[in-house]
Amino acid sequence: MRLRWDMDFEDLGEALQSLIGQPRQVLEQIRRRLPFRRRIGLVLSGGAERGFAHIGVLSVLEREGIIPDVVAGTSAGAVVGAVYCAGWSTRQMLQLAAGLNWTRLGKPQWNLLRSMGILDGARFEAYFRELVGDITFEDLAIPLTVMAADLLTGEEVPIRSGPLAPAVRASSALPVIFNPVPYNGRLLVDGGLVNNLPITAALAMGADYVIAVNVSQAAEPTEPPANILDVLQLAFVTMRRNAMRDEPAADCLIVPRIGDTDKLRITSGLGRIYQAGVLAAEAALPQLRRDLGLS
Repeated sequence: MRLRWDMDFEDLGEALQSLIGQPRQVLEQIRRRLPFRRRIGLVLSGGAERGFAHIGVLSVLEREGIIPDVVAGTSAGAVVGAVYCAGWSTRQMLQLAAGLNWTRLGKPQWNLLRSMGILDGARFEAYFRELVGDITFEDLAIPLTVMAADLLTGEEVPIRSGPLAPAVRASSALPVIFNPVPYNGRLLVDGGLVNNLPITAALAMGADYVIAVNVSQAAEPTEPPANILDVLQLAFVTMRRNAMRDEPAADCLIVPRIGDTDKLRITSGLGRIYQAGVLAAEAALPQLRRDLGLS
């Protein structure tokens, strides 16, 4: 049986010529025309500062020419997924990550009895819009779904259309730390409460091979919490575990070994966390090459 090839050699030559200038975009154009290619979904979990490991994973996948057709992310995974789908390189993402701190993510709310969070995440939304522009999901190079949670009903709210910045803010609005986000008649918070590894979202977008990266899988704590952030972290670890029980299995699950992190100085472990993502992705390459038919 002969396979039909729908890209002539002239088209292929032009694509390869432009590969140097726009590698990710052109690789995707070529890969879309390959016969019987699997439709790859990339799923990125929440995990706050542990999300820096997603950048390490992406750097390896990009190096290997493994470009997802669709991306789904929750919380930190939504942030990384959004800038990736907007066309940012992993080098640019690292530069962005190095400049983050709590005050850049939100304005402190001093009257806690009248506020719904310690920080007002509007500052983060403005900062995100400043970085990627006032764009919509429809403007992205790769289709994206971000997962949020309805604070009042407990429902998961997948967002895949409309303005990008408020959706990313809602997906990463950790309760108590950030104010909930009014969005299309709902009050939304961090999607990790209901679906921290949204494999179903990638499948709903047509993926038939799912690579999932879970950065929130931490070891059991060896010491009691030392501050309010530690308490919240432990509470969210429990909720995230429960939120992933009903999700289908990924075809390839990548779990970076991150260890402990500093919740107060979120960028203090950036290099180590990034490298944990690199190592985990490298370990998964034999399976990915075999499953995807890569040489």
